[in-house]
Amino acid sequence: MDYKHFNGNQILFSAIGNESFYLLDYYSSSTTSPFLEAHLEHDFGGLIFNKIPLLRKLKISEIGQFNYVVIENGTPYYEISAGIEKLGLFRASYSFSFRGSQSSVSGLVIGIKIN
Repeated sequence: MDYKHFNGNQILFSAIGNESFYLLDYYSSSTTSPFLEAHLEHDFGGLIFNKIPLLRKLKISEIGQFNYVVIENGTPYYEISAGIEKLGLFRASYSFSFRGSQSSVSGLVIGIKIN
């Protein structure tokens, strides 16, 4: 009850939120110590897909995301993701995760965006 558990994911389908990690193990970073957590997301608004006539009609947006967490006296964990989003609701992203300077996992996550 006293532990801070970060919103991790280990399955292909997920509810995607602003405070979610795509590839973090559920309890690998749980802590009672001080921590720093950051989530950055940018919607490119069709920057690339709007230049291709047939894809423009689909109204798909490109999404870039960066998630970061570091625990006191621990190794930083971060994810870099790129994906597409339809109607601001459905999303497919491919993510790369890193613990320190070592790449650990990469994978595809498909989900519904929640706020």
